Amino acid sequence: MSVFRLTMLPASEGDCLILSYGPSEKELRHIVVDGGRKATWPALSDRLKTIAARGEQVELLLLTHIDADHIDGLLELAEDPAPPLIPKAVWYNGFDQLGTLTPAGGLQPFGFRAGDDYSKALAKLGWPVNAAFGGNAIFLDGKPEPFDFAGLTLTLLSPDTGKLEALRTQWQKWRDPKPAAGPGTVAAAGIEAFGKRPFPAVLDVEKLYKASSLDKTAPNGSSIAIIAEYAGRRVLLGADAHPDLILKSLEALMDGHGPCHIDLVKLPHHGSRANVTKEILELLDCGRFAISTSGAVFGHPDPEAIARILKFCPVDERILYFNYASERTTPWNAEDLRTQYNYSCAFPSDPAGGISIDV
Repeated sequence: MSVFRLTMLPASEGDCLILSYGPSEKELRHIVVDGGRKATWPALSDRLKTIAARGEQVELLLLTHIDADHIDGLLELAEDPAPPLIPKAVWYNGFDQLGTLTPAGGLQPFGFRAGDDYSKALAKLGWPVNAAFGGNAIFLDGKPEPFDFAGLTLTLLSPDTGKLEALRTQWQKWRDPKPAAGPGTVAAAGIEAFGKRPFPAVLDVEKLYKASSLDKTAPNGSSIAIIAEYAGRRVLLGADAHPDLILKSLEALMDGHGPCHIDLVKLPHHGSRANVTKEILELLDCGRFAISTSGAVFGHPDPEAIARILKFCPVDERILYFNYASERTTPWNAEDLRTQYNYSCAFPSDPAGGISIDV
């Protein structure tokens, strides 16, 4: 039987994903999506060495966006004097790729320095960036259209030009030599100004699922989110994409004929309440959801997001896949909740984290 598998490496609060596919276990190809934090690099390096030793290829190295919990591990790869392997293609919306976009938006620096460093490292290596797009930015231009890539069918859901324009303006202002914020401020540090919220003492789904404010940060909005299809099975990789664009893209893709069948969803923004919405879940014919985060920094997954899955997912039986067993994920394995809402949980067998899911 053909193989289509998503592996979520232990990436702290971030994403480091490997999508493996092929006609058999002996004929696999791979896509690497994001690299997690710097501490993720040893685990990713080991996986890449194994892939190389088997004579297999990484068809695509995809950096979804420049936030530290996605780019740091890939920067380690790009700056390694002896990288374990060379990917056949690289997708990344760096500043140079955004050069033809019209600026719009405001100032809120997140990972611009790392983004510039990554661009320099890729240029030094000579790895082709966005070759399938003529070296230009990767973005939606109208209705999402499936296209063939390295034996997969890929459909781009995010970003669009508006999301990239907002990022470009912030990036340009960060590069601007005008006086910046003083030491110790968020602007000077270039980090997300979010905290870890307390976890509720009681997981009351009927109270938690209520709507909340939506993610509007420019780096997250610039995320490259895709549907990957192989042998009739489909995975939605949501990156940290904004829910308004994911919803718009899914609606356009369905063209009035829904729901949209997906076999596995990697939740956007690590299961943030600002990115996982009722409207998106109701559009999806999918009962399997993967959540990549340790919860150590920002407290993801938010209980509101999980509650919405249990409340609004139209599929009768649901499975939640966590790449960490943590104080914010294991409470969802309570028998009374699983019985009431007809779902199950899957956790890593290794205490260090990481999980593989056959699609």
